[in-house]
Amino acid sequence: MKFQIAYHSNIGKTKKVNQDAIGFKEIEFGGHCCAMMVVCDGMGGLQKGEMASATVVNNLLKWFEEVLPGIDDNFNYAMIQKELEVKINKCNKALHDYGQREGLQLGTTLSALIIRDDGLYLIANVGDSRVYLINRENAIQITEDQTFVAREIKNNRMSVEEAKESKYKNVLTQCIGVNEGVEVLFYRGKALVDELFIACSDGFRHFLSDIDLYNLFYDVCDSQDENEWDERLKRITEENMEKGEKDNISSILLKLSKQTL
Repeated sequence: MKFQIAYHSNIGKTKKVNQDAIGFKEIEFGGHCCAMMVVCDGMGGLQKGEMASATVVNNLLKWFEEVLPGIDDNFNYAMIQKELEVKINKCNKALHDYGQREGLQLGTTLSALIIRDDGLYLIANVGDSRVYLINRENAIQITEDQTFVAREIKNNRMSVEEAKESKYKNVLTQCIGVNEGVEVLFYRGKALVDELFIACSDGFRHFLSDIDLYNLFYDVCDSQDENEWDERLKRITEENMEKGEKDNISSILLKLSKQTL
């Protein structure tokens, strides 16, 4: 096992359906081991959000296993990003076309990480699911939310405090399946030994600051106990619900095993 993984998904206290979907797959190609983890959050206010999220997760993991090995053996960022963006847009079109035929509006966010056993990684993101990088020093939000309030903050038209109270704080500016086109944001880099990634739906992090995430997970950098990681994700999920979180709550934690780097 070249990657260590823990994950948890919970329907939450008030939802009747878990519209989150998560997935993980590991493959060998080009003399390396690669992994992909995906978190999708089906739109709670839209119909069949659970179908949208599961469709994207399943399609991307299938693409990862069947198509990625034929694209490039050297983890060429540009080539992989181009083909992944094509696949995400195909998912968007399929969901949008289905919604048009059935008279439905359905959609999902996306956080997807592809990582090689030497630490090279590529992230694709749509909406407000997130990917964080955590090491012994800090927790870093890698992805940028595609939301109304995030856009207003970036353009200096709203403060962080105002955004927390805004009635538009849950409004997305990008979502897979809702419109004919979708803007995908990409991030790339190289992970160091013992750094870990957390991909999560917004329900997991509403009550957690970057400092909170660091305090909750920095010691995982020195841990190999995946069972304890599972229990930790479950415990944090329960604590979020006790604090008042009403949404579905999903998270995946991934770390490279020391012997791979």
